[in-house]
Amino acid sequence: MKITFLTVGKTINSNLIKLQDEYQNRLKYYIPFETVVIPELKNTKNLSINEQKEKEADLILKNFETTDEIILLDEKGKQFTSVGF
Repeated sequence: MKITFLTVGKTINSNLIKLQDEYQNRLKYYIPFETVVIPELKNTKNLSINEQKEKEADLILKNFETTDEIILLDEKGKQFTSVGF
């Protein structure tokens, strides 16, 4: 099994970057781990919000296989403990 941390757009928050790096360094001893950054869409002013979402979804879906298990991290989502996962 391998974990891929997929993000849309690169973060500029230095604290978040440090946390991601620390987490990745801890994980690499236990399981293969990689980070994939999907670039943000360019020239979106001519696209509706729905068109932007569809194009972004297409870019995201290109990174998945049909057998992959996907876990979405959402600040408004349900919280799990480590054991709960």
